[in-house]
Amino acid sequence: MRRIAKILLITMLLLCINNTTYSLDNKEIRFITKRFVEVGQSLSIPVHVLLAIAEYESKYWPWAVNIKGKSFWPSTKGEALTLVQGQKSFDIGIMQVNSWWLQKFNISPDQAIEPELNIYLGAVILNDCKNRFGNIDDMLACYHAGKPGPRGKRYARKVKNIYKEILQTTGG
Repeated sequence: MRRIAKILLITMLLLCINNTTYSLDNKEIRFITKRFVEVGQSLSIPVHVLLAIAEYESKYWPWAVNIKGKSFWPSTKGEALTLVQGQKSFDIGIMQVNSWWLQKFNISPDQAIEPELNIYLGAVILNDCKNRFGNIDDMLACYHAGKPGPRGKRYARKVKNIYKEILQTTGG
């Protein structure tokens, strides 16, 4: 229990630091942090891995969007949804879930951008990758690119570096 409390505290601090130009209130930060822990535990995915992906993908910003390789940091959910409207492919939310998955799961961008569902979707995708490929490098590469390959391997290295930093910070 002490370890989970420590992870929660560190995550809250990371959320506060990384979102200095945006405003999440303490209640939202606590909710998002708690969700990472719950989802990680329910799907047997280390919370540190989920946090590392969120750090790399969105800096924990729930309304983050990526379209054609360009990142956007809208101030509101509405602004984020306006950006993705009519786009063929995009990544959305705190875990930057790709629109391909939204179609697969029959989920609208409006639903998927909500932090609670977005974190869960990211974890489900990661769990699918874990089941298909097993090791952490291929799992992370799959999360980014759908399967292991050079592009996914570069992504995996970057996320693993963040993962190691989080582990050092939390003493995990």
